[in-house]
Amino acid sequence: MDGLIAPLGTLTMPRRTAPEATAEDRKASLSGMFFMHRRARTALRRMADLYAFGLRADPEEDKLLMLLVGESGSGKSRVVRKFAEEVVGAIRGPAGDGKAVRVTCPSRNASTKGIAMNILQALGDPHWERGSESRMLLRAKAFVAELGVGMLILDEVHHLVLANSSGSVGTMSRNAKDALKMISESLRIPIVLVVNGEAEGRLIAQPEIKRRQRAQFSMEPFSWSDPDDRAEHRLFLRELGRSLPFSAPSALHALPLARAIHAHCEGLIGQTVQLVEHALDIAVDAGELGIDASALLAAAAALYGGRTDLVQSFAAAGQLDSAKTARVASRPTGVPVAEPR
Repeated sequence: MDGLIAPLGTLTMPRRTAPEATAEDRKASLSGMFFMHRRARTALRRMADLYAFGLRADPEEDKLLMLLVGESGSGKSRVVRKFAEEVVGAIRGPAGDGKAVRVTCPSRNASTKGIAMNILQALGDPHWERGSESRMLLRAKAFVAELGVGMLILDEVHHLVLANSSGSVGTMSRNAKDALKMISESLRIPIVLVVNGEAEGRLIAQPEIKRRQRAQFSMEPFSWSDPDDRAEHRLFLRELGRSLPFSAPSALHALPLARAIHAHCEGLIGQTVQLVEHALDIAVDAGELGIDASALLAAAAALYGGRTDLVQSFAAAGQLDSAKTARVASRPTGVPVAEPR
């Protein structure tokens, strides 16, 4: 399976943008980037192994669940998007090239029917809103068979697990358990459940889930104290700096700056990309030739209220003079930000 996955250290982007591109285009390009680090590669390999197992498994096989766990910003959604859009297509099965459908669990209508509607919509059913949940799942099964779909990826499953559960960490509502059971029994294909840590505790405490679970992997953030993690984090920053729409690379990986970025973003890829997105807009608007500590400082102030410790860390990293630090730190704060992926 390793031949299906890009080498470690590879950073890919959906498209390159020029400085004169709109902020929305620059943000879309950065949001769609993917960095192949060790944990991402392992997660993709586990998913590919599960997909391949499903191709040769007995039709009555129950052990077809994988849990992909991580906090917000750890890169879970980037990994499953990468698998569904690129990796799975290189896996050959009886029905031809591999296919996976990625569906987000709804935050408001987190139920069997709500998920079934999203599955049908993703599969191209023009009447995805019609029918009872049992009829919807029957149609989904037919679509899966007709299209040769070999895996379902359910993203944001914590919406289902936590919205319908209360009490101790090991409990889960019958609605949530029934929804996962009905979906897995109806489709009979490998399913990846993408969850946060809080939902993980409730899921793995359920005998029904444990019986069906074949694999699990956690997307941990980069640790600055681990030399390998630190090296990967700096490699990610170096490649990210090279991909920005400037004539020369931005040295985000320079040690003092990389340390400040790590401390600010807690080693999370999603948080880091979010910070760089805002710094990119600030640098372009100011006519700068790249992202430096002052642009990162302004971005951090806008995103998180200009905390003194962040001002000091980025000021020290860039060796900013006190006047520039004060000027940058005084820029408006409180810009609304979407939850990082």
